[in-house]
Amino acid sequence: MLGSDGWGWVCRFAAEIFNGLHDEVMSIMGCCHELRARVLKLETDLPNVEKSLQSEATLFRLIYSPGNMLNIITSLKVQKRIRD
Repeated sequence: MLGSDGWGWVCRFAAEIFNGLHDEVMSIMGCCHELRARVLKLETDLPNVEKSLQSEATLFRLIYSPGNMLNIITSLKVQKRIRD
């Protein structure tokens, strides 16, 4: 059996362990809050980025597909030069 000194030592040891665990948990919790805030910001910004990328891809296809927008623009420039 442990005497009063033995129990005191066990209590101090347990307190140090749990205090260290508490510090680690609080540190991890702070990181989680920061990560959560970053994820929420990404979720907020993602639709705008998706929309931007989709419009870029569509614009790219319109401009560079044969017989599409690039030819129309070139044709309009030629017609304008002829009129001027």
